[in-house]
Amino acid sequence: MSGKTTDTDFNIEGVDLQGLDTPQNQPGGFIEQALTVTLDGFEEAIKIARNEAFENDESIPYEMTFPAVLNSIENIRPVLQIKCVGGPNNGKEVIFPCPVGFAVSDGASYNDVELGQFGQSAKNITQNLLGSEKSGTPASQIFAEAYANDNNSMGSKIGQGIAGALLTGLGLGKEYIPTDALKNVATGIGMALGITVNKNNTTEFTGIGTRSFSFQYKLVPSNRAEGEVIDQITRFFRQGIYPMKEPSTGGIILRYPPRWELRFLRKIGGDRIPSVPAIAECYLESFATSYNGSNSFHDDGAPVDTDITLSFKESRSLTRDDIKRLENNGNLRD
Repeated sequence: MSGKTTDTDFNIEGVDLQGLDTPQNQPGGFIEQALTVTLDGFEEAIKIARNEAFENDESIPYEMTFPAVLNSIENIRPVLQIKCVGGPNNGKEVIFPCPVGFAVSDGASYNDVELGQFGQSAKNITQNLLGSEKSGTPASQIFAEAYANDNNSMGSKIGQGIAGALLTGLGLGKEYIPTDALKNVATGIGMALGITVNKNNTTEFTGIGTRSFSFQYKLVPSNRAEGEVIDQITRFFRQGIYPMKEPSTGGIILRYPPRWELRFLRKIGGDRIPSVPAIAECYLESFATSYNGSNSFHDDGAPVDTDITLSFKESRSLTRDDIKRLENNGNLRD
């Protein structure tokens, strides 16, 4: 490496850098710059978490209601409130009529598992140990009896015995037969005898997936003002799909897209509808827009109708405790 080597000892906001001996490592060099960018990035991340690092996008209002008649006293009806949490549009919301045919799907994941003889034995022993707490029988006695019973009832000993006799008759020992081949021998013998080892298939719970929700709306403006609201709504959701670059890292780090709160209300500004399942904070997974389905435009060039489809996905999987909190509070905040 060319260039004069030196020993440096300097500090960057509490980070001690010692023993760096190349020109690039001197104050103002590449490493100091990189660490400074990293430290600035951590400070910026804290501001992002507090929603302090974003400039408000003034082209999108804080409340967008469609259709506008929802605001009238004569048209009080249940609504869906979709509020942005985080990012330049933090706190802004769209209010639609409650959707038709809203579906909620709750599901868990299960897999088939082959316990085999030893796995089934372990299951039986564990169940017996748990039962010993009620019966008062010492756990050591339960374990010994369960092991003896399961060990003596192994159907595989039949195949092992016949396979051993066959190999002895051929003048061979097990050490001369590959493991896979030995399994094949046992399988062939079992097929000839019409027997097989019980695999003890059972069902294993593996977890809970994250719930998804989809909403479709046809937006047909009744006047120019509603046409502008439709434009604001589509830009609002489209922006909410994408991440933002973190300037202090040169675009290497991306900020997460915002989350969304979805609430079903009795009316605008009203209470939550308790008979409709509450939804935890979501990410906007997809936003599809179809313009000009009727093949006609207004005088200003705006389409007569706009179809939108919103697909949300909860930010994490839930537990039973979470579901109860959602039912009671409408959200998962403490």
